[in-house]
Amino acid sequence: MNDNLLSRCHYPADCTRGCVDINECEQKPCDVVAVCINYNGGYECKCPIGYRGHGTKENPCKVYKMIFYSCSDVDECEEGIHNCTSFENCGNTRGSFLCDCKSGFEQRGSECININECVEKTHNCLNTEVCEDRVPGFICKCKQGYIHNQVTKKCESKYLTIVHINLKAFLEVFNDDDGMAFLQGNPITQEAFCGKNTICKDVPGFAVCECKANHHGDPYAKEGCKPVNVCDRKPCKKHEVCKPATQLGEYICECSVGYIMNAFDGECIEDPRLKINCTGGDALLRVDPEKQSLKAICVCDIDMVYDERKDRCISSDVCECGEAS
Repeated sequence: MNDNLLSRCHYPADCTRGCVDINECEQKPCDVVAVCINYNGGYECKCPIGYRGHGTKENPCKVYKMIFYSCSDVDECEEGIHNCTSFENCGNTRGSFLCDCKSGFEQRGSECININECVEKTHNCLNTEVCEDRVPGFICKCKQGYIHNQVTKKCESKYLTIVHINLKAFLEVFNDDDGMAFLQGNPITQEAFCGKNTICKDVPGFAVCECKANHHGDPYAKEGCKPVNVCDRKPCKKHEVCKPATQLGEYICECSVGYIMNAFDGECIEDPRLKINCTGGDALLRVDPEKQSLKAICVCDIDMVYDERKDRCISSDVCECGEAS
């Protein structure tokens, strides 16, 4: 349907030449918010942006049935044709709409920015709670050492027990009608609250469980914390093997099998003794101070001599002749 109606009614009439156009706009036939445009032989009522309809006050042509004569406001918010963001509320106005920041946001320039109530300290969290920012708003979470009580809706210490006992047996002694009394509960530093290999620290209002030095795990769990294996971090060099020391948290680096430590630079090198054949004797190491290196030599047993050609020890009684000339 065309929202702009060109009102032009026709009636049988005998008009002579030289008829003068009537300006219907002078009679203000349009709605108060519409614009009247005069034409030869008619006029048009045009609704402005934000309105819809034909813009007329009433049906100009009585013989036809029409609807939407006047200009009706368009609710951009209800019809979803606004451009407000998810951080804004849309409010309809006559002919337009407004975008206002939602709760938890503030206007900064043309944008709605989240308000960090935790930083600005505009939250209402208790001293047993920790403020955690959300978009939008915030939440209050129980501090470490506290748990949320579903009945009281408050954060209460889970490490302090108040004992409530009946003292009616002492009624005659106290001469009091009320036989109820409160006694102090277990101290919050009692070891039973923390797991194994942990330290329980008394902090004002609650207790904190921590793993001992060189331990890791959940200090609040029953099994507690386990010793840290320092060798898992692979602290040793190439050709070295890590072994935990007697003292917790310390370790020793030893040369791998087939390697020995070079005393000159502390590096693990391949054992030179594995490269020689010392059958009938013992392979020993000789230090070369000038070259700062280690060399393997073969020390033969008694009645044995070293044969350099065959790289082994032979009997001293054996006489081997050379090639005939």
